[in-house]
Amino acid sequence: MQKRGPVLQQGVSLIVCDNAAVLQETLVQANLADIEHQFFSDRAVVIPTRAVHQIVAELKAKGVYPQIVGGPVRTETGEDDDAA
Repeated sequence: MQKRGPVLQQGVSLIVCDNAAVLQETLVQANLADIEHQFFSDRAVVIPTRAVHQIVAELKAKGVYPQIVGGPVRTETGEDDDAA
């Protein structure tokens, strides 16, 4: 069996919070049902990069500053490339 290298996903971001309850509450308030997502744990969720700004703004308004992996990529034009 041939080993495969790492798989890189484009257009998704991982949000990790220290406070699981605040993350869950924020995602419910943000109507996550309309956003494709996958929970890794009670403190970590993968969402489309285009939704990161909304979720992070709501978390910061509650005094929670999450770790984010895979945020928007800046293009040569200076615009966020959230496509995918």
